[in-house]
Amino acid sequence: MLHPEEIVNKLKEYIGDGLLEWEVRTRFDGVTNIREQKHLYIKLNRGAFHRSVAFLYKISPLHISCPMASIESEEAIELIYPFMIYSGHGDQTEQPLIVSYDIPKSDLRTVSVTDIIPGIIIMERETQEMLGIEVENLPDERRIFTPDNMEEGFLPLRDKVSGISEE
Repeated sequence: MLHPEEIVNKLKEYIGDGLLEWEVRTRFDGVTNIREQKHLYIKLNRGAFHRSVAFLYKISPLHISCPMASIESEEAIELIYPFMIYSGHGDQTEQPLIVSYDIPKSDLRTVSVTDIIPGIIIMERETQEMLGIEVENLPDERRIFTPDNMEEGFLPLRDKVSGISEE
């Protein structure tokens, strides 16, 4: 198993300037069996995302640890992918790996990583449906959280931007 800094160094070698910033945060988890856990946060540029996920998956299969998150600003939407690396490698070895990147509001599209992690399809469908971000190469684009007849332009996770009808 690689330490977080080793993962970052290998990723830097592979994608170069595509890695914008990174940080390791240490947390202590548990009540009676307290253990130290390193959380690796990686910020990428959008163009490096798919290649980076493929590279990280070769180090160790990525496990989706919880629902995807997003942060919206005036200029962009940051997509935050919560992975675990080294899942199933023994007791207490998995390591949180949080990968994020910005999507400019002037070009709301990204590329699916279902070809690498098939189980991420639900989160990518949600991203498309609830945030209005086009996910290219998504194998199934059906809605799963909102009705097909939902008002055009209504984006439930961006209600401050798209607006909720007063009616």
